[in-house]
Amino acid sequence: MRTTILFLGTTDGLVTYTSTGPMVNRTAHILHGQTLTAISALDAETLLVSIAEADALQSFDGGRSWQIAAYEPTAILCVVSVA
Repeated sequence: MRTTILFLGTTDGLVTYTSTGPMVNRTAHILHGQTLTAISALDAETLLVSIAEADALQSFDGGRSWQIAAYEPTAILCVVSVA
């Protein structure tokens, strides 16, 4: 069964929802207190976010750790489908 992951940038961080079948569950809320202005995801592990009045950040482990990114994303919503 295919799993779909929705990454949603908000005014209070990054919220992640996961769907496997008809149910959608909120699975994470990270970067609390940060206003995300854009987000991009290459896959479920590789994320890039732009934070208002701050450096863009990138994660290569699904958001468990972050580092300053070399460039900024432009999308505000990102959906990743994984097998």
